[in-house]
Amino acid sequence: MPIFPTQVIIEILTYLRPKSLTQLQLVCKEWRAIIHDQYFIEKHKDRAPVVCYWFNFVQTTGSLNNNSSDTDSVRVSYLHGLDGLVLLRITNTQKIFIWNPATRGVLGLPDPHHDGNYGFTFSYVPATKDYRIVSVYKDKKYGRIYVEVFTPGHSETWRRLTFPENVNINWHEEGKRVSVISSGGAVHCLLTSEVGNVTFEEIVSLDIETECFVVNYVPKGLFGDWTKVCALDWDGKLGFACVNGENLEVMELEDYRKQRWHGKKRVIHLPFMKINNNNEEDKISNLLPLFAKAGGIWFWLEGEKLCSYKMETREITDLTQSQGFSVRSKLYPYKPSLVNIEGMQPEDPKLQKCRPGWLNQSLF
Repeated sequence: MPIFPTQVIIEILTYLRPKSLTQLQLVCKEWRAIIHDQYFIEKHKDRAPVVCYWFNFVQTTGSLNNNSSDTDSVRVSYLHGLDGLVLLRITNTQKIFIWNPATRGVLGLPDPHHDGNYGFTFSYVPATKDYRIVSVYKDKKYGRIYVEVFTPGHSETWRRLTFPENVNINWHEEGKRVSVISSGGAVHCLLTSEVGNVTFEEIVSLDIETECFVVNYVPKGLFGDWTKVCALDWDGKLGFACVNGENLEVMELEDYRKQRWHGKKRVIHLPFMKINNNNEEDKISNLLPLFAKAGGIWFWLEGEKLCSYKMETREITDLTQSQGFSVRSKLYPYKPSLVNIEGMQPEDPKLQKCRPGWLNQSLF
């Protein structure tokens, strides 16, 4: 008879690091079944602490091709991250793959459309319990925007989706930009058109589960100066944020399916407006909000640091130096997980060079 009930064993094991769980799954068949159970993996993922922050680094490492010599090297860049999985790209060959640094599993993906790519997003669909990768790109030949979707573990090719017919997707002209934001089970494509001093925002949202598009338009007069406005994931919703004086003003797209915006702007006071940095002048004008989650806001102070701010406690935490971080970067709070996708293979040993040193200490 077991000393502890199964539920108690589960509670204890969910607090352990991946390396310890890898060893403990060898104790007996029951423990192995527990550790590989989906319920346990989800519970362990939720309890795991954030051990590092990943953004668009470019790391040079040894060749990941067994047919190449050890003197060859490749440049690996970060694209997106979710549930302890990171989406990486080999910049030399444009090959992309999914990597779980905790379990050391790798899944190579078929080639997407490379030309004119605006960004990749990584999402999870609870209804089908699978992951989906979305690529948004412009076909240079026709000057039109397209979307490709790939379901790792279930698909062999990318599926191309066509934008709604009522969306102006002929973007040959200057002054037009496209940015991609993932939030709340949707991928939002922001189509920005500048005419004189007026900026127009058209939002094409792709529902990840149904793979259907919904078109929204930003209300007129929402912000006076759009050059200071950032589009971001605001706790699972698409938000537009702007630092105005001592406050952060945020307008949320409350329900993109019903084309409903929040009734009014959210105003959040920033008590850290004046930053003591060797008695230098206030640098709050360089403050860029990145995303909001679970009562916290993550910021980038340009040229200085990355930091998080808890709205309830008004506590600010310095995360890391922002060297290498840019406006187009996507900050990912990495939490190690046991998530596995069908078809994953053991990582190439040379890939370990892409794992930050502090991450090795946290995982192993």
